[in-house]
Amino acid sequence: MTKREQVLDVSIVIVSWNTSDYLVRCLGLLDSATKGLTTEVIVVDNGSSDGSQALVAAQFPKVRLIQNADNLGYGRACNIGVQASCGRTVLLLNSDCELTPGSVTTMVETLDQDPSLGGVFCRLVNPDGSLQPSVHESLPSPWSMFGDLLLFSSLRYVVYRNPALHRWVLRSTLLAHQRSHDVQWGGAACLLVRQTVFKAVGGFDERFFLYWEDIDLCKRIRDTGFRLRYIPKPVAVHHWGRSTAKAPDFVLREAYCSRIYYFGKHFPSWGGLLARWLTTGELGIRQSLLTFLARLPIPTRWAFRERAAANRACLRYVLEHNHQLADERSPELRPTVLLVLLVLLFSGFSYLHDLIKVSLESPFIDFAHYYTYATVVAQGQDLFDPEAVARIDASLQIRRALSAANYPPLFYLLMQPWVLLPFRPAALAWLFFNQLCLMGALVLCFRHVPVPSPVGAVVALFVVLNYQPLKETIALGQANILLLFLTTLAWHGLRAQRPWLTVGSVALTVHIKAQFGLLIPLLWWIGHRSIAARALIVASAGVGISLTILGLPHHLQYLQYLQASMDSLLSWSANLSPAATVRRLVGESVNTGPILMVCDALLLLFFSRILPRTAPAVSSAMQWSWGLGLSAILLLSPLTEEHHLVLLLLPLTLLILSEPASNPADLILLVLAVLLLGSRYSFEQFSTLHAGWPSLLMTGKLLGIMTLTWLLIRRLRHAGRAEL
Repeated sequence: MTKREQVLDVSIVIVSWNTSDYLVRCLGLLDSATKGLTTEVIVVDNGSSDGSQALVAAQFPKVRLIQNADNLGYGRACNIGVQASCGRTVLLLNSDCELTPGSVTTMVETLDQDPSLGGVFCRLVNPDGSLQPSVHESLPSPWSMFGDLLLFSSLRYVVYRNPALHRWVLRSTLLAHQRSHDVQWGGAACLLVRQTVFKAVGGFDERFFLYWEDIDLCKRIRDTGFRLRYIPKPVAVHHWGRSTAKAPDFVLREAYCSRIYYFGKHFPSWGGLLARWLTTGELGIRQSLLTFLARLPIPTRWAFRERAAANRACLRYVLEHNHQLADERSPELRPTVLLVLLVLLFSGFSYLHDLIKVSLESPFIDFAHYYTYATVVAQGQDLFDPEAVARIDASLQIRRALSAANYPPLFYLLMQPWVLLPFRPAALAWLFFNQLCLMGALVLCFRHVPVPSPVGAVVALFVVLNYQPLKETIALGQANILLLFLTTLAWHGLRAQRPWLTVGSVALTVHIKAQFGLLIPLLWWIGHRSIAARALIVASAGVGISLTILGLPHHLQYLQYLQASMDSLLSWSANLSPAATVRRLVGESVNTGPILMVCDALLLLFFSRILPRTAPAVSSAMQWSWGLGLSAILLLSPLTEEHHLVLLLLPLTLLILSEPASNPADLILLVLAVLLLGSRYSFEQFSTLHAGWPSLLMTGKLLGIMTLTWLLIRRLRHAGRAEL
């Protein structure tokens, strides 16, 4: 039987272009890496001019050498090599990789043990032994390119190339690369695939000359039902970018072109268009920055000039070939795109206008409350001493909410950094900090939705930018945006299986607004009992800190104040809670205590019946259960004001971004919930509506919470049926 007639264990396909020194080292280590396997080695030379062909022929006569007259690109050259191979598996290997002993053997054994695997990745390291991140648990979407407008890709490159930053910036990535797990995609520097799978998906798409061809291949392999596995035991030393360093300008252009083509291919009619716009924007920003750096009197200005020239040429090429790069099969969508952009830009402009106006005019009365009492604590005074508070008021001369120190005691300790600044700069810094929190919450929401449609993303942003409770929170200087970020971060911690992130976030919310202590029993009820226990311990530690610093008498006064003020809170016309609604409906002359206790008991019973006893971290059931928990807190709390509804932006955004349910009733409920919760309306100025049956006209926001709750229940039930 000839070698071509027998089925070998593995065919090693190496594409080379002007990397003779690294290619020789790569080939010299293959025997030890493939011990116990029947193999063949195929080198596809892409028109090298450094004598690679002669070196291979002279030093490795058993290697099959395929010579291309020109550089055909990585994907096409790999396809040529695989077509000429006869192994049952194929190892796609970069010429600048050095395999460790037994690495290929381990990869083949892993692939053979599980028929559902289509490919296996090994651990890539830099020449100094530091990790080279190479596998990823999510596929890129056009929305992931927004970070590149802030040059995040360049920052990632710096981190990846700088081992000193690995320990601090890539801690979670390092941990992920220490264990075997399934991945969505990985770099093809060292990828073992089944020959049958590679050919079944058509191999590499040869329209990718360089870059993104590996992501495209992995996506198509997974789309056929095969899994991709990363294992950390086999190691390859990867001398990153040795071929691409030969022609950096050309490589830069192909990297951007391949990215645009990928999104145009996998997100028809809109992905390529969005990718082209964002790429143009990124290159424009990069051009401005490089031009600025090139004009500075610094030693590296000449290098920046060269990079600016390459960037300019790349931008020109993208602009000249935009129709070939992006999918333009749906020109009829352009009016729709224009309409969507106008709606989004108008909303964004209005939001920015409101921010500027608020920063110039608002007294930030709730932040002034935080600032005043944090100053009282900073000066070692008693928070419940009227004379001490009056002295601080007299010295600060700021307008604030006139309530007493009604936040958890630790909150005023946490606010100490803000009193290091004068009030107005502190208020503006608080405003900026809250905008960062809002952006962080939105980013986390988008991150956990597989691929939000453009319309869904625009609608979500439209709702956020026009959400009246959010605008009220900003004008007051309230802490609700921080709470939104923390509750979103806690949800993200569950989804990402980072329990301490959830623990810390939940424990912190308890010390901002006490009613969010209900998140702890929520976690326990839906099956995350160890996280709930840890959150309780951390929250209790916070109480211990505040007891140590502020003393027991202050905490007792705080509890007494809450008890004494409960009656007035329930009678307050701005209170949207069910308890306050019942109180206004039956009147102050009736003893509503037993009625409210029954209402709370019924609400608790209702949610305990609806919420599942087990909601896996990575499941739709957990997502909707968390949203229901936020709604339940607002319904059970004795005080719910309009600005508290900012917390509901989390479930609202997830509902908008997620795939719509087949029942049109869900869409109607979603629109109704958004209108009731987010619109600007109020009847509070009409005193005749503050009591009796007319007070029901003031329950629009409460009806919005109930509508959202009902919609979340429907989604939770749908998720439960789908996951059975």
